[in-house]
Amino acid sequence: AATGARAGRSLEVEVRPVSSAYFATMRIPIRQGGTFQRGGTPAAGGAVIDEMTAERLFPGGNPVDQSITLVGWEGDSTLRIVGVAGGVRDVDPREAPRPTVYVPSTMIPTESSLLLVRTGAAPTALAGPVRATLRALDPYVATAGMETVDA
Repeated sequence: AATGARAGRSLEVEVRPVSSAYFATMRIPIRQGGTFQRGGTPAAGGAVIDEMTAERLFPGGNPVDQSITLVGWEGDSTLRIVGVAGGVRDVDPREAPRPTVYVPSTMIPTESSLLLVRTGAAPTALAGPVRATLRALDPYVATAGMETVDA
């Protein structure tokens, strides 16, 4: 978590590093603007904020092409907002969405990643082929487990 700040307003936000395909894969609608580009960087890509963050930091305004500073995240990072995404109930469907800022996953070196695969087939039937594809791309990638998600 970090604090999203802009012109005297601040808000505790979740910072979620994602790929450019995340929104389509998870069927999260983009309400304004767009998403960062494949391989985006803070200067070239920017951030996507969710509707709750937009409403609280930019009440009545258009946040696209405005800046947001993430205080306490990777130092303090100022990013250009490129889009506004719909809210997501990602932890517990009974809980309200939390203010979220999505950043390009290329911004953050990480020891682990999550791979999301959308399919019309039985998800368990893809476990073997997905593992084989990952091994073909990088034989040193370990897969810790697989589970299905309804999105």
